[in-house]
Amino acid sequence: MRNPNAFQTSLCSNFSQKHLQTQMQSIFVSISQLTSEKAANRVMEMTPIAVIVLIMSLRKFPDITKPFRPDQEIKHSPVHYVETTGRPAVAKAPDHLRIAKDEFQNMTD
Repeated sequence: MRNPNAFQTSLCSNFSQKHLQTQMQSIFVSISQLTSEKAANRVMEMTPIAVIVLIMSLRKFPDITKPFRPDQEIKHSPVHYVETTGRPAVAKAPDHLRIAKDEFQNMTD
């Protein structure tokens, strides 16, 4: 079976990353202008590789064409945690800890 992205991959592999970035920067149209006639004319004037890169980007990130809503859930995968293994970074000296434990025990009795 033929790879459906083979055409896009072969076109993009002929250009350097810097060239593609330059093309994207030169043809990038802000999302608010996409519906205007001026933006449509600008898309028509793009080079074929720039159109392919733009289409690939829009397919990869379809949410960039939709306005942000505050009630919308943010999708991300980072997981934050506090490492709890090993010795604590800050602790009382052992003799102070023993005294504090004895004092607490006396208060509870």
